[in-house]
Amino acid sequence: MGFEPAAKGGKALSDDGGYAKHQAMLTMFRRKYGIRLNEEEDGEKLAGDREDPSRESSDARMMMAAFDKKLSEMDDEYEYVPEADDTFDWSDEARVLANLISSDLRLEDRRRPELTTRDFALSYFKSLRMKDMNIVRIDEGLKDFSSLTELSLSGNPLGMLRRLPETLVILNVYNCNIREIGDMVLPNLVHLGIGYNEINDEVLTKFPEHFPNILSLDIGYNHLTNFRETTDSLGRVPKLMQLMLFGNPCCLIRGYTCLALQALQKLTRFDDVPVGADDREHYDEVLRRLVEEEKAAQPSSEVEEVVAAVSGEDGGEEENKDAEKVEEVAQAEETQDPPTVLQISVSTVMNAPTPTMPKPPPKDEVSDESSMQSLKGDSKGKKKGGKKTPSPPSRPATPEEMTVEDWKSLAQEQDLRYFVRVIPPSKAGEHIAYTTRAIEWDPEIVFGDTERLEIPRTAELTECMQFDGLHLELWQSYPGIKTPVVADTEDEGKNGVSPEPSGEAGDEAGLGETEVPRRDVLMAEADVGLSTLLNIKSNGIGEADSMVQWKALLTSNGFKLGEDTTVSVKVQLNAVPEKAPPTEE
Repeated sequence: MGFEPAAKGGKALSDDGGYAKHQAMLTMFRRKYGIRLNEEEDGEKLAGDREDPSRESSDARMMMAAFDKKLSEMDDEYEYVPEADDTFDWSDEARVLANLISSDLRLEDRRRPELTTRDFALSYFKSLRMKDMNIVRIDEGLKDFSSLTELSLSGNPLGMLRRLPETLVILNVYNCNIREIGDMVLPNLVHLGIGYNEINDEVLTKFPEHFPNILSLDIGYNHLTNFRETTDSLGRVPKLMQLMLFGNPCCLIRGYTCLALQALQKLTRFDDVPVGADDREHYDEVLRRLVEEEKAAQPSSEVEEVVAAVSGEDGGEEENKDAEKVEEVAQAEETQDPPTVLQISVSTVMNAPTPTMPKPPPKDEVSDESSMQSLKGDSKGKKKGGKKTPSPPSRPATPEEMTVEDWKSLAQEQDLRYFVRVIPPSKAGEHIAYTTRAIEWDPEIVFGDTERLEIPRTAELTECMQFDGLHLELWQSYPGIKTPVVADTEDEGKNGVSPEPSGEAGDEAGLGETEVPRRDVLMAEADVGLSTLLNIKSNGIGEADSMVQWKALLTSNGFKLGEDTTVSVKVQLNAVPEKAPPTEE
């Protein structure tokens, strides 16, 4: 984002934002997957890169190229075409100064020898662009550029802003790992491009003091998590007119654009979109509609409680107390930061692994078992009036001959069930993960589970949604192994209580079985992409409906899954829950 003057036909003063956004996304991708392009060159290593000797350089380059292509196809805003090599692109004054020095050197007696002096250079340059030069800190010498008004340090791992000239009007420091801004004050600064860094809510509170006259601010894709604190800090910047905020975790709230424009009334451009009086009226109407939808979705019991408290059904002092409580709750809701909610619906799992066919016993054992079962059947039949125990149904001996009904019958015998574990996109995802119901095997396992999760807005939430997405695990569940337990018949006999026989015929009196937890086995994993929910025009509301393929784990003893083994999932961002029907008392 470059600062655009208010005059008609005004042009952005800097196009550093587009380049920096593209490079920052590639940098985030490299950090996420630990990619190092040149292991021998220190200049190519990034802070936070992980060692991975198993990854070849060619594979890393292929991953980067594929991601670069995907990034360009996803949004034209991130398309980046490298410019031709230009030795003078580091400053607008570089070419002019080079021509002056070249012309002066052609003379027998130089007329302007001061052109090559340090003092002249420090006072001459008004713009400097030093991108991706592996600069790790800023020294005091930068303050000696007395005429410097535009500075770009994007792509350098600075970590902190300090020692900058007070004459700066435009400053671009995209993708610089900036976490602090030091104690400097830039009174003349008009535009600050500080996107794709690590600025948090506490550091943002210093902006009004350090950049008092700023008109344009690009602080997208940082670590701002609290929406109300963010808008309060930005509201104290008196002259702020143009703001780029999208990409921070605090933007993942319902009605984000409406609430931001309501809190920041002076903005004329927000998230790269002009904002006029008609636009504000439109977003006010949208916000009213969103509030009405939320109220309509509230359970009727809650509404009745509030109405009863206000109307004072109890009367007297209790009426005043209830009214005060309602007012306190309303004030708390106004000051509370809006939540980020994901409504996750796991609908079906197609073609899950079939039950394991039991190994056929040897022929001798089969004949012995059949004879024993016939004898037992005869004895039991005599005790129970001649009824015989039904034998298990016969089925084909090979998987190729099995039909769907045969597999279902076998799954019922083995009590084989499946369930899905859902891990949300967050560093705290493991703590709020949940599991669906366990459903018996079927070619099309229908879960129909819907869960609403309030996602903690950690600093890395946007990055997790961009690259990790929703993580799913497919689990098999078998009955636990039952162990026989011998009852203590001696104590029961002393107390005059005879032990009850166990088993149908009671021929194994004194023996019982204790239940143990079911055995759960992790079979496969899948990732559902959520990058489509990060839409700058979505107003904090979105939906991603996906069908993804399961991937078998490497530790599954050679277990393989077909391409048709899939799961259907729908993820809704900040959707209003469906109103439950009223319950009858």
